[in-house]
Amino acid sequence: MRQQLVVIGNGMAGVRCVEEIVKLAPDTFEITIFGTEKHPNYNRILLSKMLQGEHTFEHIILHDWSWYEQQQIQLYTTETVTHVDPDTRILTTASGLQHTYDILIFATGSVPFIPPIQGADKKGVISFRTVEDCEQMKRYAQHYQQAAVIGGGLLGLEAARGLLHLGMDTHVIHNAPYLMNRQLDLLSAQLLQQELEQQGMTFHLNENTTRITGATRAQGLRFASGAKLAVDLVVFAVGIRPHIRLAEYAGLHVQRGIVVNDYMQTSIEGIYAVGECAEHQGITYGLVAPLYEQGKVLAQHLCQQTPLPYQGSIPYSQLKISGVSVFSVGDTNASDCQQIVQQYDGVRKTYKKVSAVGDRITGAILYGDTAEGISLLEMIKQGTSAHSYLQQLQAVDTSSPTPTNNPTDIAAAKLEHTSTVCACNAVTKATILQSIQTHGLQTADEVQQHTQASGSCGGCRPIVEALVRYSLSGTIEEDQEHILDTPLHASLVTHPDHIPVCSSISLTHTALKQQIQQHSWRTVTEVLTQLSSTNTPIAYSPLDIKDEDIFHVDDLSISDQSEHDGCDTCITAIRYYLQLYLDSSLAIDHANLLPHLQISLDREWLAGYSDHFHTIDGSNVVEQIQQWQSTVQHLILPYPTRIAVAQNIYSPISVRVQDIGILYSPAGWEIYIGGCATERIQEAHLLTTVDHLPDALYLIFLCLELYRYQAYYSEPVWKWVQRTEVLPLREQVLSLFYNDAIADAYDRDRKGGGTYDADAMSFLQRTM
Repeated sequence: MRQQLVVIGNGMAGVRCVEEIVKLAPDTFEITIFGTEKHPNYNRILLSKMLQGEHTFEHIILHDWSWYEQQQIQLYTTETVTHVDPDTRILTTASGLQHTYDILIFATGSVPFIPPIQGADKKGVISFRTVEDCEQMKRYAQHYQQAAVIGGGLLGLEAARGLLHLGMDTHVIHNAPYLMNRQLDLLSAQLLQQELEQQGMTFHLNENTTRITGATRAQGLRFASGAKLAVDLVVFAVGIRPHIRLAEYAGLHVQRGIVVNDYMQTSIEGIYAVGECAEHQGITYGLVAPLYEQGKVLAQHLCQQTPLPYQGSIPYSQLKISGVSVFSVGDTNASDCQQIVQQYDGVRKTYKKVSAVGDRITGAILYGDTAEGISLLEMIKQGTSAHSYLQQLQAVDTSSPTPTNNPTDIAAAKLEHTSTVCACNAVTKATILQSIQTHGLQTADEVQQHTQASGSCGGCRPIVEALVRYSLSGTIEEDQEHILDTPLHASLVTHPDHIPVCSSISLTHTALKQQIQQHSWRTVTEVLTQLSSTNTPIAYSPLDIKDEDIFHVDDLSISDQSEHDGCDTCITAIRYYLQLYLDSSLAIDHANLLPHLQISLDREWLAGYSDHFHTIDGSNVVEQIQQWQSTVQHLILPYPTRIAVAQNIYSPISVRVQDIGILYSPAGWEIYIGGCATERIQEAHLLTTVDHLPDALYLIFLCLELYRYQAYYSEPVWKWVQRTEVLPLREQVLSLFYNDAIADAYDRDRKGGGTYDADAMSFLQRTM
């Protein structure tokens, strides 16, 4: 029987979490969502674009009605949950509807902050938060002329630009000496103000509103300075507050938000919180990227995927107003900050400031040209030193091949292959370039359709356009080696290895591999002796192991083995990692090392249908696969691995529940990875599609090599794929696929008739 999963809130964070859950475990939960609005899930970030006339409401819908139906999700709209009883696990709505739950997710979001100003409850005083708010602004614009936005921050300026688009005379009232004072400095704020004044806005800085005047509706503002302003519409955009009242009444631990741990668990068992309503390590977030990160962690946790704990996010701001480009990340105004870069171009109206604390970059402001923003965000996340960044700036810009001298194109070319371009949807540079090349994309709109990059806030649109130009220019081939020679394993989103090799040894798999690589140990005896000398607990004596029995586990003599389960596992794992990193000159007998770990390729079905495969790609497919198998079947792998090949979806062999599957389709050879039909039913993920079988086999070879070096001993393929995640794995495999050095070595080994264990492996081992 499926568990009852209930989500309070139909916003971006909650539904993104549900989206991840139905992908990971589609049959585990019976899902119900309660939303106070009458709409399906939409992109609240793009409300400003809708108000500015760049989008319609249909364009900002993230999940339409059919999606809920297809996923068998019960959606209640215009239903406000008013009571939650954790003891009975029953919630009640304002209409009297009651619903039970096994797992409850608070995704209640936030509410606009309305300051205690006299007259704030009059007609014509609204906030800027929902579709209904936008519609109300449009109605007022049809009858009135004067509008005021209280708040000169990010949201206030976007609302003001929308009111200008509606034809209203728009005033912005801000209680600080310059705009966006939390994100910008004085110079960048002045540049922004000048641009917006040219567009038609009027600013009232250092003004505190004390009263909204008018008999029955808003007709004016009064300020603490004594000044007055006649207006017909007042829009509050002074911030948001987490919506925690329901959680507080339910007995949850709340402070500013609903307090959660690294897995988004609240203080009451079975109840979680995600999004703007959640408080993690004393911080609440109002930006989409952190909310999506939280949703992903929670989804993996609920689906028992052992996720990487959420460790917080680095917030950044991008202003989404046509004709204005502003990017800000970190704190550039703190007293302990040093300005390591400050550049102003009065002709081009561009400004750049980069700050550091100690030797670490901690913040940046970009105005006019924000292409470098994504790179700077990545540097701050990685703790890049200021010295390293300054060295990069001193390098000649022409060192990176670009189609033009456009600064945005230069920044796109220099951006790391694994850097995230679209933080809202977690799309990297590699994903964008591969989509362009694979699907022949020509425009940023096509990239958005295939990858979702720039489909949310739109702040990354310039860099996406630059990557399209960069890819189509042909110069990407010149940059390929520079990009792909980077140690790609560092880019994989892997979860920390907290699991010891076995009960007999305290080291984790990752630590054991690092020790073997670092010290170049060559025998099991040497490993165990050295580990004993470094106070690593071992439940048996290394003196009981004979040097001549290094690679023959059946002959090993282990003291007190009956009292220490897992010692065979320890030694077998050590032997596996030794073989993985040992120099080939040791001439280890591969046949005696873990002989049960080899590829099992389904050939029975192929033999019966060989005639059907004979003409695919104009060659004998069966012979190609069998020849390829003979060269790779002796690879030493962490766990028995099964590969299946099928001619079409009607094959009796289901490639989607195999470790690796190859399916021939009208679109080409589809490659699937990470399926399972033994420990659990796990559907494989589509890795990519290629036109020819040799390319498919080469890609699978690369997958196997990544699996060999990155998986833990005895970790099945499907667990490895879940741990590393499909998107970064796809990027890494395809990056290696386009690396000429690896391809040439692979081709030499293949033509030589040997196993792929020479030049290609030497090169690959350096990238692991």
